[in-house]
Amino acid sequence: MKKLEIVVVFHSEKMLQTLDLNLLIQVLMTVYGHDLTLRFRPMSKCERESAEELADGIVTTVRRRFLLKELQPDGQEVRREDLERRMVPEGRDRAPFARRS
Repeated sequence: MKKLEIVVVFHSEKMLQTLDLNLLIQVLMTVYGHDLTLRFRPMSKCERESAEELADGIVTTVRRRFLLKELQPDGQEVRREDLERRMVPEGRDRAPFARRS
């Protein structure tokens, strides 16, 4: 049987560094056990655009720093929003991150 592959899709390396990787691993081990593969990849242009919002025409606000996806046997990536919520400490999910355009 093939190991389950989990893909952490990140907005940028800076945004990835704001994610608690210890908590991410703890949640994944609790849900999936030890027999999994963890992979990181940057968001596609389309994913980045859906994760950002332009505020006041000046500042781009990052609404989602990362996405968590399961890679299915047929190659499809299925997003796990329920696990994403468990990986963001309470209160942090409501504070958007901004960067200058």
